[in-house]
Amino acid sequence: MSTPRLSYTSYLVLGLVAGLGTVTPYELKQMVNLSIGNFWSFPHSQLYSEPDRLTGLGLLEVEQEEAGRHRKRYTITEDGRAALQAWLRDPDTSRAEIREPGLLQLFFGALANEADMTRVAQARVKLYEQELERYAEIEKNIAGHPDMHYPYATLRLGITYTRASLAFWSELAEPQPAGEPQQASE
Repeated sequence: MSTPRLSYTSYLVLGLVAGLGTVTPYELKQMVNLSIGNFWSFPHSQLYSEPDRLTGLGLLEVEQEEAGRHRKRYTITEDGRAALQAWLRDPDTSRAEIREPGLLQLFFGALANEADMTRVAQARVKLYEQELERYAEIEKNIAGHPDMHYPYATLRLGITYTRASLAFWSELAEPQPAGEPQQASE
Protein backbone atom coordinates (compact mmCIF):
# COMPACT_ATOMS: atom_id res chain seq x y z
CA MET A 1 0.00 0.00 0.00
CA SER A 2 1.43 3.40 -0.96
CA THR A 3 1.56 6.31 1.45
CA PRO A 4 -1.21 8.81 0.70
CA ARG A 5 -0.12 12.21 -0.54
CA LEU A 6 -0.65 14.78 2.17
CA SER A 7 -0.44 18.54 1.79
CA TYR A 8 0.27 21.25 4.33
CA THR A 9 -3.51 21.66 4.59
CA SER A 10 -3.76 17.93 5.39
CA TYR A 11 -1.33 18.35 8.26
CA LEU A 12 -3.08 21.51 9.43
CA VAL A 13 -6.38 19.62 9.61
CA LEU A 14 -4.80 16.56 11.26
CA GLY A 15 -3.00 18.74 13.81
CA LEU A 16 -6.08 20.74 14.71
CA VAL A 17 -8.28 17.67 15.00
CA ALA A 18 -5.63 15.94 17.13
CA GLY A 19 -5.39 18.98 19.39
CA LEU A 20 -9.05 19.87 19.63
CA GLY A 21 -10.65 16.44 19.66
CA THR A 22 -13.95 16.10 17.84
CA VAL A 23 -14.59 19.09 15.56
CA THR A 24 -16.69 20.29 12.66
CA PRO A 25 -15.20 21.98 9.59
CA TYR A 26 -16.70 25.25 10.82
CA GLU A 27 -14.87 24.88 14.13
CA LEU A 28 -11.66 24.18 12.19
CA LYS A 29 -12.18 27.40 10.24
CA GLN A 30 -12.79 29.38 13.44
CA MET A 31 -9.62 28.00 15.06
CA VAL A 32 -7.56 28.75 11.94
CA ASN A 33 -8.86 32.33 11.90
CA LEU A 34 -7.72 32.77 15.51
CA SER A 35 -4.32 31.16 15.09
CA ILE A 36 -2.21 29.93 12.19
CA GLY A 37 -4.43 31.68 9.63
CA ASN A 38 -2.65 34.88 10.63
CA PHE A 39 0.53 33.49 9.04
CA TRP A 40 -0.55 30.82 6.57
CA SER A 41 -3.17 31.63 3.97
CA PHE A 42 -5.16 29.13 1.95
CA PRO A 43 -8.75 28.87 0.73
CA HIS A 44 -11.07 28.15 3.66
CA SER A 45 -13.03 25.84 1.37
CA GLN A 46 -10.18 23.37 1.91
CA LEU A 47 -11.15 23.13 5.58
CA TYR A 48 -14.51 21.77 4.41
CA SER A 49 -13.20 19.38 1.73
CA GLU A 50 -9.95 18.13 3.28
CA PRO A 51 -11.55 16.35 6.28
CA ASP A 52 -13.61 14.20 3.90
CA ARG A 53 -10.50 13.36 1.87
CA LEU A 54 -8.62 12.44 5.04
CA THR A 55 -11.57 10.30 6.12
CA GLY A 56 -11.36 8.46 2.80
CA LEU A 57 -7.68 7.81 3.51
CA GLY A 58 -8.50 6.41 6.96
CA LEU A 59 -6.77 9.27 8.79
CA LEU A 60 -9.95 10.77 10.25
CA GLU A 61 -13.29 9.30 11.28
CA VAL A 62 -16.56 11.13 10.76
CA GLU A 63 -19.92 11.05 12.48
CA GLN A 64 -22.78 12.93 10.92
CA GLU A 65 -25.77 14.20 12.86
CA GLU A 66 -28.96 12.48 11.80
CA ALA A 67 -31.16 15.46 12.60
CA GLY A 68 -30.83 19.21 12.61
CA ARG A 69 -28.07 20.63 10.43
CA HIS A 70 -26.52 17.21 9.75
CA ARG A 71 -23.12 18.52 10.83
CA LYS A 72 -20.12 16.30 10.35
CA ARG A 73 -17.84 15.87 13.36
CA TYR A 74 -14.33 14.53 12.78
CA THR A 75 -11.87 12.73 15.05
CA ILE A 76 -8.36 11.57 14.29
CA THR A 77 -7.60 7.86 13.87
CA GLU A 78 -4.47 6.07 15.02
CA ASP A 79 -3.24 6.11 11.40
CA GLY A 80 -3.92 9.85 11.27
CA ARG A 81 -2.00 10.40 14.48
CA ALA A 82 0.89 8.30 13.12
CA ALA A 83 0.96 10.32 9.87
CA LEU A 84 0.96 13.57 11.85
CA GLN A 85 3.76 12.37 14.14
CA ALA A 86 5.86 11.20 11.18
CA TRP A 87 5.49 14.64 9.57
CA LEU A 88 6.38 16.42 12.83
CA ARG A 89 9.58 14.36 13.15
CA ASP A 90 10.70 15.05 9.55
CA PRO A 91 12.29 18.51 9.17
CA ASP A 92 10.83 20.35 6.20
CA THR A 93 13.56 21.84 4.01
CA SER A 94 11.20 23.42 1.47
CA ARG A 95 11.94 27.00 0.57
CA ALA A 96 9.84 29.50 2.53
CA GLU A 97 7.24 31.48 0.63
CA ILE A 98 6.59 35.17 1.03
CA ARG A 99 3.15 35.85 -0.36
CA GLU A 100 3.06 39.61 0.01
CA PRO A 101 0.57 41.11 -2.48
CA GLY A 102 2.22 44.51 -2.22
CA LEU A 103 5.53 43.04 -3.40
CA LEU A 104 3.88 41.89 -6.59
CA GLN A 105 2.59 45.41 -7.17
CA LEU A 106 5.97 46.87 -6.27
CA PHE A 107 7.74 44.56 -8.71
CA PHE A 108 5.71 46.12 -11.53
CA GLY A 109 5.91 49.61 -10.04
CA ALA A 110 7.94 50.94 -12.96
CA LEU A 111 4.74 50.62 -15.00
CA ALA A 112 2.90 52.92 -12.57
CA ASN A 113 3.60 56.39 -11.29
CA GLU A 114 5.33 57.28 -8.02
CA ALA A 115 2.07 58.40 -6.38
CA ASP A 116 0.49 54.99 -7.04
CA MET A 117 3.40 53.14 -5.46
CA THR A 118 3.39 55.54 -2.49
CA ARG A 119 -0.33 54.79 -1.96
CA VAL A 120 0.38 51.03 -2.14
CA ALA A 121 3.15 51.43 0.46
CA GLN A 122 0.97 53.59 2.73
CA ALA A 123 -1.80 50.98 2.60
CA ARG A 124 0.70 48.24 3.52
CA VAL A 125 1.94 50.35 6.46
CA LYS A 126 -1.62 50.68 7.75
CA LEU A 127 -2.20 46.93 7.31
CA TYR A 128 0.95 45.97 9.22
CA GLU A 129 0.21 48.46 12.01
CA GLN A 130 -3.23 46.84 12.42
CA GLU A 131 -1.68 43.36 12.37
CA LEU A 132 0.75 44.32 15.13
CA GLU A 133 -2.17 45.57 17.23
CA ARG A 134 -4.03 42.29 16.68
CA TYR A 135 -0.92 40.25 17.50
CA ALA A 136 -0.44 42.25 20.72
CA GLU A 137 -3.93 41.17 21.82
CA ILE A 138 -3.21 37.54 20.97
CA GLU A 139 0.12 37.78 22.79
CA LYS A 140 -1.63 38.96 25.99
CA ASN A 141 -3.72 35.78 25.95
CA ILE A 142 -1.00 33.21 25.32
CA ALA A 143 2.30 34.57 26.66
CA GLY A 144 3.51 32.59 29.65
CA HIS A 145 1.09 29.67 29.25
CA PRO A 146 3.20 26.50 29.34
CA ASP A 147 0.94 24.63 26.90
CA MET A 148 1.19 27.51 24.41
CA HIS A 149 5.00 27.51 24.07
CA TYR A 150 5.06 26.55 20.38
CA PRO A 151 2.03 28.60 19.29
CA TYR A 152 3.65 31.54 21.10
CA ALA A 153 6.93 30.92 19.26
CA THR A 154 4.93 30.98 16.00
CA LEU A 155 3.36 34.28 17.04
CA ARG A 156 6.78 35.75 17.89
CA LEU A 157 8.07 34.97 14.40
CA GLY A 158 4.92 36.51 12.95
CA ILE A 159 5.49 39.66 15.00
CA THR A 160 9.14 39.84 13.89
CA TYR A 161 8.16 39.40 10.24
CA THR A 162 5.40 42.00 10.56
CA ARG A 163 7.74 44.54 12.17
CA ALA A 164 10.29 44.02 9.38
CA SER A 165 7.55 44.43 6.76
CA LEU A 166 6.29 47.57 8.49
CA ALA A 167 9.80 49.06 8.45
CA PHE A 168 10.24 48.17 4.77
CA TRP A 169 6.91 49.65 3.65
CA SER A 170 7.35 52.73 5.89
CA GLU A 171 10.49 53.63 3.93
CA LEU A 172 8.60 53.34 0.65
CA ALA A 173 5.54 55.22 1.94
CA GLU A 174 7.41 58.53 1.87
CA PRO A 175 7.29 60.17 -1.57
CA GLN A 176 10.77 60.51 -3.09
CA PRO A 177 12.02 63.62 -4.83
CA ALA A 178 11.93 63.18 -8.61
CA GLY A 179 14.84 61.21 -10.01
CA GLU A 180 16.04 59.83 -6.64
CA PRO A 181 15.67 56.06 -6.30
CA GLN A 182 14.83 54.58 -2.91
CA GLN A 183 17.76 53.12 -1.02
CA ALA A 184 17.52 50.00 1.07
CA SER A 185 18.45 50.52 4.72
CA GLU A 186 21.40 48.70 6.11
